[in-house]
Amino acid sequence: MARVGPVNGGGGGRGGDPERRAYALRLSPLTDAVLRDRVTRWVIALVPGEAEAQVRRALTGAGFIVRVTLTDAEAAGVLRELYATGLPSTAVALVPEAARRAPDADLERRLDVFRARGGRFTPTWNWHAFLFGPFWYLKRGLYAKGLVLLALGLVPIVNLAATIAASLATLVYCGVAADWDEYLWRVKRTQWW
Repeated sequence: MARVGPVNGGGGGRGGDPERRAYALRLSPLTDAVLRDRVTRWVIALVPGEAEAQVRRALTGAGFIVRVTLTDAEAAGVLRELYATGLPSTAVALVPEAARRAPDADLERRLDVFRARGGRFTPTWNWHAFLFGPFWYLKRGLYAKGLVLLALGLVPIVNLAATIAASLATLVYCGVAADWDEYLWRVKRTQWW
């Protein structure tokens, strides 16, 4: 999607004023020319200073994203007005910016432990990785290590007791080393030790 436009509005939250926060307004590409014209006029009215040709081109191409600062009541009104243009609900998303950034802040906090130690391993604990084991690795994009851990946890070894012990050891490894493994992947671009 094309990214256009600045953040609208300003501060807030003081006194009796409703709190304003940043939202990302995403509009999907529109093939209907009449609907595209209505939505373009609506966007120009919401975000003064947007070039009409640029908005129209974005709605014709990959879609349109703009950051706006709204109160919660204004956000609900924006959606009502967009739906009133005839825009289907599947073609619009209004997402609070804070909600979008929360996982990145948590990831940065977890990776800062290793940055503070010069990139050396430090045991940490990740409950999600412990509970979901190799599947956590696969979801985070660590495919090579995730598949190796999955094989170690599922392949029968000698007897049932040894297989269960290997599976538990794999889960404990995931809990202790998952943040380190993600650090290696995100910062050093390697999935291996």
